[in-house]
Amino acid sequence: MLAGAGTFTTLVSMKSQYEEMSIVAAILMNAGVIYLVLSSLGWLDKKMTPSAFVVLRKVFGIIVLAIGIQMLYTHLLHVTMLPEAVAMP
Repeated sequence: MLAGAGTFTTLVSMKSQYEEMSIVAAILMNAGVIYLVLSSLGWLDKKMTPSAFVVLRKVFGIIVLAIGIQMLYTHLLHVTMLPEAVAMP
């Protein structure tokens, strides 16, 4: 199963920034890309060396980390700019 807690957390955070149709379109495009990648795994396994898989895993790990940092930064920026979050003296 490709949808987990991270997927649902991302959907909830995107809901506050984007319209519903944009999110649905992104989900459908993502599902298409996942289908293409999973259906071509046999071909990729024959073409790539084990060291290439290690490099690819590290690159995608850095990308996922960057996305997580961006989401955290955006959330913290949004929370700190709310008038209710600022204590009045």
